[in-house]
Amino acid sequence: DLTRWVTWAPSDPTILRLRGTGPDRGTARGVDAGTVQVFAHPIGGAATNVHVTVSGGPPTSLALLLPDGGIAAGTRPQARALARTSEGATVEVTALVEWSSSDPTLATVSSVVQPGVITTVRAGAPTISARFSGRTG
Repeated sequence: DLTRWVTWAPSDPTILRLRGTGPDRGTARGVDAGTVQVFAHPIGGAATNVHVTVSGGPPTSLALLLPDGGIAAGTRPQARALARTSEGATVEVTALVEWSSSDPTLATVSSVVQPGVITTVRAGAPTISARFSGRTG
């Protein structure tokens, strides 16, 4: 995975925005419906591009993936969020959702610094939720 060593640029940032730095470097966010070219230029390598189509409609569903079985207190497992588009595509939206825990005294989940990372505090059964574009999981 060379994501962090690549300079990213969309041909039209009014349709698609790409994070160019930080831990979510390369994360795309659709702004409007349309098709753009995404240019990727790795350090010391040849540039390449790919066409990306951004759907205009909101997602039809949101699914959360949590580790199977129990989670031990004092651990920091990763949760993931997947949205399904009206065209049937599944898109990773972990870094874009608003995460929450039903009981922060048992576990918290990050929405900003390390999106989807759950910090377990003590034993219990909190509900981990995510909200994205009008959908909740």
